[in-house]
Amino acid sequence: MNDTNKVILAAILGIIIGFGFGRFSNNAKVVEAPSGNDATETSLGVTASPEPSSGETSKAEESLSNVQSIKITEEPLKIEVKPVSAIIKSETSNISAVSAADQKAGRMVLAFASLDRQGWVAVHDYMDGKLGKILGAKHFGPATSAVEVPLMRATLPGYTYMIMLHADDGDFSDFSPSKDLPLLGADGKTIMDEFKAN
Repeated sequence: MNDTNKVILAAILGIIIGFGFGRFSNNAKVVEAPSGNDATETSLGVTASPEPSSGETSKAEESLSNVQSIKITEEPLKIEVKPVSAIIKSETSNISAVSAADQKAGRMVLAFASLDRQGWVAVHDYMDGKLGKILGAKHFGPATSAVEVPLMRATLPGYTYMIMLHADDGDFSDFSPSKDLPLLGADGKTIMDEFKAN
């Protein structure tokens, strides 16, 4: 089971558990100890008796006979949801990396990538230290090899670009910048490399 599947499974289990706690806390009632010798079934389905039915009494039965009231309350379950980019990180033992040498301008970028899961190698405009539009992306991984990224718009001589790894949101077919977020390395930084077109 890969890391993405584990995260999805954990989120689903958290939602189910949260729903269960929410449902239980909405039905919580104050249960009064019964008066008299008759056993009484409470709203929680527990049979309470003020006097033990046999000669031997356990500590639990003694405690129950001294109960004046029971109030059950539950705090709502809080689930912290983090963006995918904050969750998906490369394992230290399986370092994901990407690099691109300076290369001839055109509609194709040649890079070398190592990715320990399904993802994307994307080429971004890069000017004055800021990322710009995505020029193209190629589905990749898990693998370590050279990769050719086709571009929607050609790179221009003299300009700087950024090659970057993006996580795949699970559809494996279409690159979506809003869902297939930049992949973080073990150091918490985006996995990317800059290159120039000449």
